[in-house]
Amino acid sequence: VVLEVYQPEVLQSTLEMAVGQINILLQDEGKPGLVLESNTVNGLLIHSLRSEAVDKTVYYAYVGTYLIAAPDPALILQSLQYAGAAYSLTSSREFTSLLPKDSSVNMSGFLYHNLGPLLSPLASIPMGGLSPEGQESLQNLLRDTPPMMVSLYAEPNEITVAGGGDFASLWMNMNALSVL
Repeated sequence: VVLEVYQPEVLQSTLEMAVGQINILLQDEGKPGLVLESNTVNGLLIHSLRSEAVDKTVYYAYVGTYLIAAPDPALILQSLQYAGAAYSLTSSREFTSLLPKDSSVNMSGFLYHNLGPLLSPLASIPMGGLSPEGQESLQNLLRDTPPMMVSLYAEPNEITVAGGGDFASLWMNMNALSVL
């Protein structure tokens, strides 16, 4: 996840305050809290937000006017390597093919994924405990996940959402997951 942040120090201070308040509420209920930590990795200050209740951690770093978040600090560092090599989404044919075809290219935000190349190697791994139909559905889901984009346009009184990509595959993939 990449977000543009104009005042990273204000956002970080707000997050620290919010975590403190949430922890007070959770402690009053006798529940485990949240842990906000910071470590320097390869010269970059990387923050982590971890739940003591579940084994989940989100890592994030501020780089220039951006907040980069990932489930692993290595992915943050990898994204910086890509940026340093001038590799970007705009050089991706899959990404540019999903951009709006009309004059509405000034998006307020977008959600894009191209998980197929990441997931397809998992299709060859046997999944124990699944029915043959479930195994086949999961393998097809992993092998055939197409890229997709959702564009967001903020107007004074409304937000318009538009999409590009193979939405039929999205619904089929969601149906395949429901079989499991």
